[in-house]
Amino acid sequence: MVNEHFIKFIQSINEKPGMYLVNNVRDMNLIFLGYLYAPIDKKEADSLGELISGFNMFVNKHYKSKSDYHWAKLIYFHSSSDTNSIEVFSTLFDKFVKGIR
Repeated sequence: MVNEHFIKFIQSINEKPGMYLVNNVRDMNLIFLGYLYAPIDKKEADSLGELISGFNMFVNKHYKSKSDYHWAKLIYFHSSSDTNSIEVFSTLFDKFVKGIR
């Protein structure tokens, strides 16, 4: 339940990042962290943690990373601008979500 709500929330941000004051993938990472540390029960926190961990592995695999880098750093490194980093994030997050549904 919490994962589905989180996914829909992130997708709504991807549609209009300016409305949420998201200018780059680092801002998106702050939203991930805020959501992760929001007051929810242990089961929901674990479930959301697994989702975010899975996304991190997905991004590392996508970029064929030999080390385990944080997803936001990888996306930002491979982006040409702040705006592009949000576009790349959106594309990768959508692919990840399609793969887990």
